Amino acid sequence: MSDIKEFVPIAELDVTRIPSSDVVIEAVVVLRWPFSSSTGSIAFLLAEKDFRLRRARGQVRWQLIGPSTACVASSKINIGDVVRINLAGSTWVDNPEGLKTPGQCIERTLESNRELNVQVC
Repeated sequence: MSDIKEFVPIAELDVTRIPSSDVVIEAVVVLRWPFSSSTGSIAFLLAEKDFRLRRARGQVRWQLIGPSTACVASSKINIGDVVRINLAGSTWVDNPEGLKTPGQCIERTLESNRELNVQVC
C-alpha cells in the first residue's frame, strides 16, 4: 500500500457497489467486537480520523470472516489504532438482525472474507 497516495473518505464509500482494488480507507478503530470462535469472525467500528467528519456517514462496521480472522485477532488491533485497509475482495452485507452500533446509524457492514491487505499505523 506504499504506492497509494490518496485515501477514500468513508462517507464517500458507495454501499451499492462492490469496492475495487484501488479503494483504500484510512480510519481509526473506535470499537472492537471480540473474536467469535463459533462464527469465526471479528468486527471493528472504523471512523474518520477527524471526529468532525464522523457524523455524516463517517463510520463503517468492518467484519472479517475466514482464514485471516485469526491473524487479525492475534494482531491486537485495538481502539485508537489507525488502520489502512485495501478493500479489494470486500463486499457489502446487510447488518445482522438486532445489531446496535453506538453513534450514527451504520447503513451496511463491510465484510472481508477472501483477501486482506491491512496496515496498522
